[in-house]
Amino acid sequence: MPSAAKLFGEAWKVYTKNFGVLAAIAFIPAVFVVLAHFLHLAIPATDSQPLIIGLAFVGIFGLLILAWSCGAMMKAMQSIDSTGKAAFFAAYGQGLDRMWPLVGLVLLTILIVGVGTILLIIPGIIFFIWFSLGIYAFAFEKLGIGWSLSASKQYVYQHFWNTLWKWIFAFIIYALFEVVLALIFAEISVMFNLSQDILAYIMNTLAAIISTPFFIVYGYLIYHYLKGIYQVAPVG
Repeated sequence: MPSAAKLFGEAWKVYTKNFGVLAAIAFIPAVFVVLAHFLHLAIPATDSQPLIIGLAFVGIFGLLILAWSCGAMMKAMQSIDSTGKAAFFAAYGQGLDRMWPLVGLVLLTILIVGVGTILLIIPGIIFFIWFSLGIYAFAFEKLGIGWSLSASKQYVYQHFWNTLWKWIFAFIIYALFEVVLALIFAEISVMFNLSQDILAYIMNTLAAIISTPFFIVYGYLIYHYLKGIYQVAPVG
């Protein structure tokens, strides 16, 4: 597998080439998250029943859109894998295929990693590295939920520390990006005398829209290389 810096560079090329499509896929559910947030802020001030109903509707519909977007993001990655480019409408058009099993896989992975982190941080890190490639095994190999997690662990098995370093490297770069973004928004807050809470929320949403597609691409490349190594020298 390439070095962390080289892998990051490869991911950056794929990401920038398909940024418009991938960011648009990430943007759509973010709209509903932002709308739900501001509706939630408005409810205590007005105690309006229509707002409460509106929040419930936006929340439920937003979750459905988020699930659809997860499927669309994986379809976009499949298109990038086969043709080098992704198409927005094609990704969403095919995003409903196996959408709910994919959502179940994501939630199960989050639950496993979350429980491991709560019990003790180290198990959470181990579970994350083991199962971080499950969504790609699910999408590209058409495996079930359990088999996808099992495949992810097998691919990582003999390359745990290398894979851990790859993710740490990416998270360090992301942390630097967050610092720069925070400094920019802090200046905007001072210049225009804007609410820091609202700006912080906008900043975090913008960071998620920009970074989520990159981490999806970066994770895919880790999966691609580790699967290739595994096929040459399978574990067990």
